[in-house]
Amino acid sequence: MPSLNLLQALRPSNWMRSSDARPSATAHDGPVAGSAPAPRKLSAADIQRVAPDGGWLSHLSQHAQAPQASSRSLHGLYALQSHKLEAAHLALHGFGLGDSAEAKTLHAMAEQLQAARFKPDRAVQPREMASNSQLSRDVRTVIATALTRAGLPAKLAQREAKASLQQASTRLLNQRPWQTVETRLQHNGREYSCTLTPAGQMKLGGAGDIFPNGYHDKGVCSASTTETSHAANLWLSELHSPDADDAQRTLFKGIRHGILSPYGVEDATRRQDGARQRATEVATAALFSQPDTLRQALAGDTVTLRLTSTALVTPGLGGEGGMLRDQIGAWRALSSAPQPLTLQVKNADGELQAVQVKLEVAAFNFGVNELALKLGMGHGESDKLNLTALQQLLGPDLKPGTDPGGWVGDYLAQNPDNSGRVWQMAQQLKDIWARQSHRRDGGEPYKAAQRVAMLAFEIGAVPCWNCKSGKDRTGMLDAEIKREAIAQHQGHAPSRPEAALDAGMRELFGKVLTQGGNLEVQAYNTGAPGNKVMKQLPLGSLLNLSYAQRVGDAAAWQQAQGLSTLLKS
Repeated sequence: MPSLNLLQALRPSNWMRSSDARPSATAHDGPVAGSAPAPRKLSAADIQRVAPDGGWLSHLSQHAQAPQASSRSLHGLYALQSHKLEAAHLALHGFGLGDSAEAKTLHAMAEQLQAARFKPDRAVQPREMASNSQLSRDVRTVIATALTRAGLPAKLAQREAKASLQQASTRLLNQRPWQTVETRLQHNGREYSCTLTPAGQMKLGGAGDIFPNGYHDKGVCSASTTETSHAANLWLSELHSPDADDAQRTLFKGIRHGILSPYGVEDATRRQDGARQRATEVATAALFSQPDTLRQALAGDTVTLRLTSTALVTPGLGGEGGMLRDQIGAWRALSSAPQPLTLQVKNADGELQAVQVKLEVAAFNFGVNELALKLGMGHGESDKLNLTALQQLLGPDLKPGTDPGGWVGDYLAQNPDNSGRVWQMAQQLKDIWARQSHRRDGGEPYKAAQRVAMLAFEIGAVPCWNCKSGKDRTGMLDAEIKREAIAQHQGHAPSRPEAALDAGMRELFGKVLTQGGNLEVQAYNTGAPGNKVMKQLPLGSLLNLSYAQRVGDAAAWQQAQGLSTLLKS
């Protein structure tokens, strides 16, 4: 049996942990039979050599340029499988086994896959999707075999193979450039543009992004569960429509991200510190989303920044309760700290500058999955938070029909042009709360979360929202918001809570789901486009949520689902 030192020598945890894109390279020898291979760090050049020409990176770039391309294509499947093989090769390199027989096996598999990609693209078949699971098993077996030959027991080798493959996949996803996603859609003859800007592209000039610890044009994918320096999957989401003079009118703007808790970190103190750092980045991104406020702050003024944080997790099974508590703790730590809070921002000259911000956060959580809306899990814990946040947003009197107070009351006191819409949306939130209808599907799973986000935007606060990963439930809320914003822009009154979508609204929802940028965000995070929320459970109507009814069109459903059934994170 190998010693613990052998396992530590084999495990590539040191080089896998960092999301920095520029690790140093060290020379290494091939493994010697009967001895532990020495771990080494990989350079960016190593990773570039692992990636085959025309692999998943180039596929994703093409996908970003053609948002209506099929999300369930054969070439898309090949791209995902190429990513798996790249990750496996990278994992073997991390163990010092890059010259092993198993590495040559992976290379041969990659060549076979690359040759297959010359076939014409078409819709992927069920048997081809099933082959992906077999490939995953084969790849883990190849890595485990290499580790067994290096001296690890078989069971331990299997565990290490699985863990190292996930770490390598995350590493690859974080090493690639994350670019701004820009898509367009048309509805009733009018064109709308959707822009999703990743954290690494939040820039004031050409000297890098605004964050003290820069992203270097790369990203932090949702699988980065131990990342404590950056927020995971952080994006600015915008919806625009040209006015009559072709000026861009902003219909909605907000910040989306993954859970603030780096829940893969076992040490509670380090995990909570990481959550506060992630929250600080989200607050900095929120400030970036308000250019006038940011300019004032950079000019030396103390500014007020109000944001709503709407989590979409379910306390209970799966550990999401602990993640939520870490997130709420982080927001409380920032908003209860002596104000103004000092944030560090890189200005247009690339220089780090301290800005003074009075931060106010209204932190919600609405469970939106089957566990919450069909089985009733997590609402007790969530609604303790929601009561406080609603009173912050709407004032202490939450009875329907009463005038709003809180942030909304402050805003309405200025007699703004959108006062009617703001008052109506505030009343809808009060009605949802009074009826407790956010605890059930009711034909609209995101009824409360959508109205919190849109109301925050209407009153000049910054809506922020997240689920565990920041891609599936978060993406659905992104789509629900944009559907409603476009509908209101085309003259519709704010939709009634739990009202069924008519044919036109179902068509619009399908367009936003498939053409609004979410497929690209999901691909950046996993290597393949597709939303895991789009599923049909075995027990049918007993557990299924109402997405099929809200989308209506089977083709739009499948396009939104993409290859998500092949993904585990």
